[in-house]
Amino acid sequence: MRTLLKTGAFVIYFSLVSYSQSDEQMIGTLEVWIQQIGVNEGDTVTYTMTGQGSIMWDDNYMLTDSNSYWNPSAVKLGETDTSKYSKGWDFVNGQNSVAPVVAYGLYKFTQNYIDPEYYWYIDFRDHVHGTSGDVRLIFKDVGVLYAMGYNPDKQWPLLSFNSGDTIKVWKLKRGSSALATTGRFQPTDPTNLSITTSNNHPNLTWNKSEPTDSARYLIYRSQNSQSNFQLICNYTITNNSYIDTDVDLESGSDIYYYRILAKSGDSSTSSASYSNVDSTYLIPTNPADLIITSAGNRPKLTWHRSTHPSNATYQVYRSINNQSNFSQITEEALSDVTFTDPEVKLGSGFTLFYYRIRAFNSDGSRSSPGYSNVDSTTGLYQPYKLGTAQAQIPSETKIKDVYPNPFNPSTTIRYQLSALSRVKFEIYDVLGRRLVTLVNDMKEPGYYIEIFNGSPFASGIYFMHMIIDPLNGTAPAVETRKILLTK
Repeated sequence: MRTLLKTGAFVIYFSLVSYSQSDEQMIGTLEVWIQQIGVNEGDTVTYTMTGQGSIMWDDNYMLTDSNSYWNPSAVKLGETDTSKYSKGWDFVNGQNSVAPVVAYGLYKFTQNYIDPEYYWYIDFRDHVHGTSGDVRLIFKDVGVLYAMGYNPDKQWPLLSFNSGDTIKVWKLKRGSSALATTGRFQPTDPTNLSITTSNNHPNLTWNKSEPTDSARYLIYRSQNSQSNFQLICNYTITNNSYIDTDVDLESGSDIYYYRILAKSGDSSTSSASYSNVDSTYLIPTNPADLIITSAGNRPKLTWHRSTHPSNATYQVYRSINNQSNFSQITEEALSDVTFTDPEVKLGSGFTLFYYRIRAFNSDGSRSSPGYSNVDSTTGLYQPYKLGTAQAQIPSETKIKDVYPNPFNPSTTIRYQLSALSRVKFEIYDVLGRRLVTLVNDMKEPGYYIEIFNGSPFASGIYFMHMIIDPLNGTAPAVETRKILLTK
């Protein structure tokens, strides 16, 4: 055998033309025709198509799990006169008894002659049959693959592809669009339907079905149960999101259930199943009836729980002297429906403080569409001061929160001391090296903050080790929190 010619070339034709068996260079109605050019005499070249993933379609454009089509046999070339010898594969809707059969779908294409490391992907979803020479692919040099569409009047310019690229056959066809040529294929089931809020309306999102370029979606809704789904939007939906403007989440406490069905581009077939069902139950209703009373000269807020979900949590928002600049003052979600503001002292000033509440589901991913009513009070603003205690003595010693986390470039630690205590806060990296000591001192009873500035450090995970050791004999508070610096 001679040394392989690494500058050889081969040509791949996608065709539906019928050739007689007596024609030496073709074998029947091949869909993928490989003609090898420039092979050394006596050499054998192997071409392999391997199905990718688990999505494939049969001759009726329906999803199938037939692995016999998905990983077809390799074909080999090795005649003396290679310019007149070819082999290839048939698709399932044009098969004969000679060539291996493949289904529609995505394949990895490899060969062992020019460069065994060279490969590309070909996505066969072309159902416009009855023409010859639909698409032509030419592999001319190592690492260079060219493709051109077929035109009976003229040949189009070559398009270059690199190793690892995906060639979408229908994109190369003259006068065809992705929808026109892939619209018949049965879509996979839509998945991961999730509902959040957008301007008080349910905002639905889901994972797209395959083929993603042609699938359409039908939206179904049921009120207060999962037994009476009604179609609310037909298959004109092509993206994977939908806002149901007919439902106002601030009006009433009804629960709405949703599910999605995928349709083929021409609406002839549907996905085998609906998506998962999601509902507005996990979107909390607005908390209500906020009122402010006094608890130890501090504003005590109480409100009514959201009607659903039962495990809703809450955040408190405050604005000073107006109702246009609310900011969140609770960094950790509250499971209870009461909160005392330690930064405002009642009866000692005339600053006006406004409050409102918002509800969240248990993991914080969904919020109520709006807020509670607003209530207000007057008092003296006594905000936390860096390293300085406030006049009020807390009833317990604890580390309140580290917020924000993730952070850039700084995060704040709030803590409170009920007795004279030794406080030591340190920052460590993932290798256990101490980077910063934030505080190492005796502290009087009161409320405190410390700030960690991460500007000198790289993005990544750090650990904040905190020790509060009261001198009144109570047990120390020791805690290590993982913090994430993102730049």
